[in-house]
Amino acid sequence: MGEGEFFTARIAGTDYALQGSPMPRAAPKSIGLLAGDIVNQCNLRCPFCIVDYSNVPGLNMMSHQIYKKMIELLPKIATPGNLWFSCLHEPTMHTQFIDCVEEVPDIFRDRISFTTNLSRRMDPSGLTLTFLSCSRDVDDNSCSHNESLDCFGRFGNRPNESDH
Repeated sequence: MGEGEFFTARIAGTDYALQGSPMPRAAPKSIGLLAGDIVNQCNLRCPFCIVDYSNVPGLNMMSHQIYKKMIELLPKIATPGNLWFSCLHEPTMHTQFIDCVEEVPDIFRDRISFTTNLSRRMDPSGLTLTFLSCSRDVDDNSCSHNESLDCFGRFGNRPNESDH
């Protein structure tokens, strides 16, 4: 392999090279899953939650610059539901959550997936847009159950009369 065909992965801000570096540079044909929390907090403290928020001092939100990098990767994500806006935290706490969903081109909106507790008050039109835009893999993971939103919060499908 020629020069530039290898790269070294390092921990940001250090000279520490990760095991396996240098690695051959190869562009993936597709990305199976892109998971990233757009916030670092939750608005509930459910007793079964694996995250201890007592040491998390405040809300941090993913920067728009990093978010745009995620969006740039959407054409490489082949499977619906495999761009996760949340892994452990509550994505609706992001002050620009609806804008984040709207920024995803319509053709790729089925790639979005997230877990929510549906406890944050949101404008109903924005909430409906969010769930209708996303994959069928939107999960209602609430410990306070909101029956009116559960049918399309859990399934992510367009609600119809048979769902209610």
